[in-house]
Amino acid sequence: MSASSRLPALDWMRGLAVVLMIQTHAYQAWLSPDAKATTFYMWSRFVGGFPAPMFLFLAGAALALLAEARFRRGATPAEVRREGLKRALEVGLYAVGFRVCVYLSSGSVNPASLLRVDVLNCMALAMALAALVVLPRRDDVTRASVGALCGLGVALLTPLAWDAPWPGWLPAPLLGYVSGRVPRAPFPLLPWSGFLAVGVSTGVVSWFTLAILGLRNVREKIRPTTALRVRHAAGVVLILIGVALALKMVAVELL
Repeated sequence: MSASSRLPALDWMRGLAVVLMIQTHAYQAWLSPDAKATTFYMWSRFVGGFPAPMFLFLAGAALALLAEARFRRGATPAEVRREGLKRALEVGLYAVGFRVCVYLSSGSVNPASLLRVDVLNCMALAMALAALVVLPRRDDVTRASVGALCGLGVALLTPLAWDAPWPGWLPAPLLGYVSGRVPRAPFPLLPWSGFLAVGVSTGVVSWFTLAILGLRNVREKIRPTTALRVRHAAGVVLILIGVALALKMVAVELL
C-alpha cells in the first residue's frame, strides 16, 4: 500500500500500541527492585492492558477498510472472503514463527510453550472468523451490524464458556482458545476476539463517515473538519470514562 493511500490515524494508533507494548514488556527488565516498588511503576503497569485490545481492534478496522476497498473495485464476496483469510493466514504464520523463536531462545526446555494461546494466535483466528462471517456482506450497514452483534455475542458468551463443564478429554491447548481458565491461555477467543469484531464494525462506520464528509477516497488529504473534531472529542471522553472506571476498581482493590 502506498503512503498516500494509508490512513494516518490507524498508523498513529498502531505506533502508540507498539510504544505501550514496549514499556509493558521490555523496560521493566532495566529497573531495580526498588524502582519496581514505586507508585510510578505501579501506574506504568496499569496501561499494560491497553496494547492487546488496541492491536485487535485496529486489525478489525483494517479488515473492514480492506473489504470496502475491494468491493469498490468490483470484487465479489468470495474474493473479499479469500483476501481476509489470506491476511489471517499471514498473521497465523507470524504467530507460529514467534512461538518457535521464543521456544528456541529459552533453551528449548518447555515444548508445551509452543502451544501457548498468545495474542497473535487469537488475532489470526479472529480475523479468519471475521473473514467468513462479516466481511463478505456487501451492504455497509449489514456488515457493521453483524460485526457489532458478533462483538456483543462474544461478550455474552465469555462467562458461560469460561465456567462451562467442558469434558475432560478435550486437549488443554484446544480448550485454551475458548476459556482462559486453562494453563498457557492468556488470550482465548472469548473475550479477546470481541475487540476485533467491534473493530470491524467501527471500521465500516468510519468509512461511512468519510463518505458523508466527501472524503471516501482515502488518498485525499483528510482535513480537520468540525465533524472529525467532534468524533475525536467523543473518543477522548469515552477513554477518560473508561480510565476513571478502571481507577475506581483499582482503588477498591487497594482499599
